[in-house]
Amino acid sequence: MFGTNPRTKLYFEPGGFLPDYEKRWKALAESGDTVEIRGYCNSACTMIMAYVPSEKICFSESASLGFHSAQVNGKLDLEVTTKMLRSCTHKSLLFR
Repeated sequence: MFGTNPRTKLYFEPGGFLPDYEKRWKALAESGDTVEIRGYCNSACTMIMAYVPSEKICFSESASLGFHSAQVNGKLDLEVTTKMLRSCTHKSLLFR
């Protein structure tokens, strides 16, 4: 589907500390790699869609994205959650 471009395949990303993932996804976006999500991508992992351009990312039929509400200082913050989800909105592509 993406030709011979370098690929990064993600199979199990349980999430973690958001700043660590932001740094990782910025570097991945700068690399120009095509990203294939082939398994779980939960929590901070979902922010990949805010960094990697939609034409460089695709989701297999076995991929799943796990979102949850953002917390700021240990409290639920729906405004931050809404902003994060809006920044991640893009068309998902399935492998054929």
